[in-house]
Amino acid sequence: MRLTIILSVEDIMRNEIFDEADVLIDVERAMTRLTHKQREALNLWLQGYTQKEIGERLGIGQRSVGDRIAAGLKRLKRLVEYL
Repeated sequence: MRLTIILSVEDIMRNEIFDEADVLIDVERAMTRLTHKQREALNLWLQGYTQKEIGERLGIGQRSVGDRIAAGLKRLKRLVEYL
């Protein structure tokens, strides 16, 4: 699942133990703190839509979709690490 991208490889390398349920709850909490546009694009991407398909659905360019996903993932990673 693409959510694993968000988890820090550095944390795993430091042998930190994660409780998967806690991580999922943290990701869900963090998702609510993204902008509406980031959350919308990221949710579609996580469902398996391509950036082109997301752009068509949202009526925006593919580059804008990529920017929203990238910004959302970056913020999500920071939020999950903080939570």
